Amino acid sequence: MTNKRLHKLIKNIRRRSRGQESNNRRENEVESQDTTSQSPSETQNNALESQQDDEFHEEDEDEVLPSQRQQNKRGRTVMKDIHALHHDDFLHVTFNERGHPYGDLQPVLANYVGTIARNGVLLPLNYLDWRKIPKHKLEEAWKLVIASFIISAQHRDFVMQMMGVAWRRWRTEVKATSYDLNIPIEELVSIRPIPHGLAAEVWEKLCVHWKNTEKSSKINRENGKKKRETHAQGRTSIPSLEDKFLKENGRKSTRIEIMHLSRRSKKK
Repeated sequence: MTNKRLHKLIKNIRRRSRGQESNNRRENEVESQDTTSQSPSETQNNALESQQDDEFHEEDEDEVLPSQRQQNKRGRTVMKDIHALHHDDFLHVTFNERGHPYGDLQPVLANYVGTIARNGVLLPLNYLDWRKIPKHKLEEAWKLVIASFIISAQHRDFVMQMMGVAWRRWRTEVKATSYDLNIPIEELVSIRPIPHGLAAEVWEKLCVHWKNTEKSSKINRENGKKKRETHAQGRTSIPSLEDKFLKENGRKSTRIEIMHLSRRSKKK
């Protein structure tokens, strides 16, 4: 694949994944600047104008469709550009001395691996442990990765670890959005349609497993509340930050420097 096509592909993926977040951030910054720059009289006048506008449009609220009231949200990442690559086009991913990917294609690889992990036909959730998934299914998942990326066999274990983390995260999301511990197991199993398009036997097995692990889940939630401070990392991976620091400063970074570079502020 030529450098021009590769640059365009990376640009499109980044724009899709970060567009909605950046727009929301700009809107919040503009609103905060407007409120701080205005005088008390101006803010009072604006409040009166907005109140009059609300009263003027109050009669037309029933005519607005429910879909128009909801905010547009970006859907789940599906990586159409990568799945639609020609069989002769490959993306070359660079790895550091520890075997970790870095560079512009690192987030592309991570997102693509996530789409494979959420494939319920290839990697179903009825296996309650990643290590119990049959080897032939893992081999098929690995073949999907090397069909679009140039990755040597020595990095297979790390890529499959990424896939296992994404698979467990997907199962956790299914539980968080579709499971309620206050609902009896009979009612959970009889839910129709089954959430996330899961098979009936898979959904039943998950519900039974979650019911049996309620005690340990409660303990984990209580321990999680005891954390005083968490490390919130941004979108850029640590290997990519290390490579950028090496190019800018001509030396390797320390662990403390990388921790400060990778740390981002969380919204209150």
